[in-house]
Amino acid sequence: PYETVVLTLAPDGTLAVAGAGDGLQVAVNRDFLLDAVGGADQLVLELDSPITPLAVRIPATAAYSLLMPVRLPA
Repeated sequence: PYETVVLTLAPDGTLAVAGAGDGLQVAVNRDFLLDAVGGADQLVLELDSPITPLAVRIPATAAYSLLMPVRLPA
């Protein structure tokens, strides 16, 4: 029962967010996220809660990555 969020990066650099996860905040290591994205212009994030692993899928390929969230200081 993942929430699905689709992020699309437009050629002008704007980021569009669509999906049921609007308003949900999850923190991940930036370097790991950039490695998972690998320059794709669209990716699908599947998550259950802010403290469970985050699945990152690239729709154009069969590849996916799992990222562990990090806790932000209060």
